[in-house]
Amino acid sequence: MANLKSWLFAAGFCAGCTALSAYFNLAHSSTSTVPTRLNWLIELHIGTALLGAMLFALFVVGTPAALRGPASASSYGVGMVPRIGAVRYFIPGNGAFFSVARIVQILGVIVCLMIQFIYAEPLGAGNDAQGGSGRPVKLLKRPLTA
Repeated sequence: MANLKSWLFAAGFCAGCTALSAYFNLAHSSTSTVPTRLNWLIELHIGTALLGAMLFALFVVGTPAALRGPASASSYGVGMVPRIGAVRYFIPGNGAFFSVARIVQILGVIVCLMIQFIYAEPLGAGNDAQGGSGRPVKLLKRPLTA
């Protein structure tokens, strides 16, 4: 039952993060004070919010199992201690918590967060390359001489 609660919380977390991203991207798109934004960029923000929230939720839900998981390539070693003799000690291997899949999940969350801060406007929104409005120019007080 605890696992079901974890998955329900993860699904709610994903839905909440996606809804929050959709609200921030779509709420003020109809007002004239906010510049127009590219539709594909809005969809990318919402999609990466869903993907990032899902990766983070999977990371959190899988943490207890990864902490209990077996360590790969664990072994026992034998060392010599002066005046005592041979001592057997445990050498832990790479634990399941730091597996490749979990590292990829965290890196995916970071990339998704980075994508959330990309902002672009269409070319017709006042920043066109033709230079409809000129740049401010510093005026000289005296004429140029050769």
